[in-house]
Amino acid sequence: MNKDKKPWFLKKRKAAPPPERVHRDRKKEARRTVARGPAAEELEWGPKTSYLAERLGAETVTVHPNRSKKPRQEHQQTARRHLAEVQRRTTVILSVETFEGKGRIFTIQEIIDFGLPMTLDTSHIREDKQIIKIIESYRHNIPVVHLSARNEREQHLPVDRFCLDVVRYLVRLGWAGNIVLEYLPDYHDQLRPDIEKVRRVVEGEKTH
Repeated sequence: MNKDKKPWFLKKRKAAPPPERVHRDRKKEARRTVARGPAAEELEWGPKTSYLAERLGAETVTVHPNRSKKPRQEHQQTARRHLAEVQRRTTVILSVETFEGKGRIFTIQEIIDFGLPMTLDTSHIREDKQIIKIIESYRHNIPVVHLSARNEREQHLPVDRFCLDVVRYLVRLGWAGNIVLEYLPDYHDQLRPDIEKVRRVVEGEKTH
């Protein structure tokens, strides 16, 4: 049998390199990473994600703000620089999702203060009045709304009356972004009927 035509499991495998060589190679790669700077490695997700989004015809990519591990200001500066660098390479809008609490590198107010595109998640904000206030003042820079309800214990529940009121309000203001229903797995069977429910609200408001 020609050795080139042997199945992979009959071919002779290369011996594993000795541990000291593996250690040496890893140290070399670490030095190359430092020489390139952290952006080269940390931004690797950007081109891949935005390229896939462009091929699928998507207009936005929602980015979750990391939990802050460095001094807060330094972490924010790094994140903003990385977002700007990725954004320069793509026509897809990178939109930062809203999370409550100060553990994230961007609070909701900081997303607004820095002028970043926002994915407004109605389930991540406890106060209904705050959601309306954000829409009133920042709707020009909200390309995506993640729509779902919440209670005291859970987030991402099927849309309730307030969620539909949010949709009505957005339509009345002339907002033209994307609405995404984001449900817990237990409620995925309600996604399709609820999409129709939201669609009827949108169409009803447009005919008024």
